Amino acid sequence: MGSVVEAAVEAFRAAQRGSREARARLEELRGPLVALADEGDVEAQNALGGIALEHDGDAETALRYWTLAAQRRHPAAQRGLGHLYASGKGVERDVEKAAELFRPAALAGDHFAMYNLALLHLREERLAGCMSRDELVSLLEGAADRGLAEAAAELGNLLAKEDRDEEALQWYLRAAHAGYPEAMYVAGCWYRDGYGTEPDSVQAVRWFLAMLGAGCGDGVHEAIKLAGGMTDEQIRRAAALAGDPNCGDALISTVRGRTTVD
Repeated sequence: MGSVVEAAVEAFRAAQRGSREARARLEELRGPLVALADEGDVEAQNALGGIALEHDGDAETALRYWTLAAQRRHPAAQRGLGHLYASGKGVERDVEKAAELFRPAALAGDHFAMYNLALLHLREERLAGCMSRDELVSLLEGAADRGLAEAAAELGNLLAKEDRDEEALQWYLRAAHAGYPEAMYVAGCWYRDGYGTEPDSVQAVRWFLAMLGAGCGDGVHEAIKLAGGMTDEQIRRAAALAGDPNCGDALISTVRGRTTVD
């Protein structure tokens, strides 16, 4: 049984990356996967929920199978079902119900559920104040410790609102090092402006340039503005720290209006 579920999940993930072969393989496995789910296999039910929503765009099928698996306390299915209620996909939006589903999944160690539960309490007026600040921090730290960069960035936001800039910057940097572009941008701005640290143009440009490696060009303009007041050596150091030494010469060429020569 497990081999069918594992193969279907692997094919689904490859299909999400654009593999045509994986899409065909997923269709081959769909029948056996549905049969397992309808026989009560909880892992098959959870897998079908994800495939239905993310591959097929079928929220109603996702709701059916995630509900079955969530009733048997499957953490990922509880989190998936919570997402449907939080977003109103396939069901009437109900943030209280979503929180009820996220909580047991979070307690079971599901880091996405930890993050989602914290976000609900931070952003939904109906839930605001229902969770203590320490509980929010614990959820976000737990998700960040399990590798979720967005949680580290959100914890940075929480600390920044409390004017705890030095601590906030460390969480933004943690998210930035994990490849989260939004945190890279914040880190660049904070190093530029001296929030939570002394102003450091090298580190600022480093993070603005690092965004390119993460597929986001939103920091390029900021890097160009800062680089105009930096030495060539500083620019090259920033680019090296960003993981793309060649970008340094390109930036020098842009701000100096000339072609660089080693």
